[in-house]
Amino acid sequence: MQFTITISDQAVAEDQGLLGFAVIFQIMANRMSVSHFKYGDMADKYPDNAKAIDNVRTRLDLYERDGNVEHLIDAANFAAIEHLYPSHPEAHLESGDEMVKSPGLVYRDDG
Repeated sequence: MQFTITISDQAVAEDQGLLGFAVIFQIMANRMSVSHFKYGDMADKYPDNAKAIDNVRTRLDLYERDGNVEHLIDAANFAAIEHLYPSHPEAHLESGDEMVKSPGLVYRDDG
């Protein structure tokens, strides 16, 4: 199966880093394919037998400890699984600028 990812030409022209998303998405998809054969169907595990959100936290903690970006790929995949098979009893999706209560970008405080 093949997927197409569309990113605004203007956005890419202004920020070449956006091209890296295609690479990351492919790595994520590769890991999910391997995991399917290792662990079986996601629907058989989430959310009743495993909580993907707990695995997100675990992988982020591992990344903080050792700096291995592989943990970030795992965290992103587990976040996607949580989106597909939410463990939160009130899971929902609100989108749009007025509805989302994002904390925004957290900047470094080195000083």
